[in-house]
Amino acid sequence: MAAKVDRFTGTELRERLTVQERVAKAEAAVRSARAFLYEMVHEVWGTVLQGAPLTEQQIALFRLANTHAMAASAQAVALVYHAACTTAIITANPLERFFRDVHVAIQHLYASPEELYQAGRVLLGLPLGRLI
Repeated sequence: MAAKVDRFTGTELRERLTVQERVAKAEAAVRSARAFLYEMVHEVWGTVLQGAPLTEQQIALFRLANTHAMAASAQAVALVYHAACTTAIITANPLERFFRDVHVAIQHLYASPEELYQAGRVLLGLPLGRLI
């Protein structure tokens, strides 16, 4: 998109406010999800290295971080995909493949609402339900 020129207006796509907004939102989504995921990986890994069992809260938050990272990734790709306009639908465009791939990934069980329900249970003081 940084080099694409709108053939009707002659302006670069990157000059559009909507494109700038979507790219900024995509960046924020990925960076915040990555920070949460890395935080939880660091915490869980530290517990494992100590030989201690994971707490229910660690399990729930780790799973939540994974689920959130998958959702944020899909959101970021969708934002950029839509900002790229119709060229994004062409199979030769990498965005088309990224869009399909990320939406396949979020079909996985670990991206499902059940993961959020489990995290919500623990955050509300309830025990983890049956793990999937």
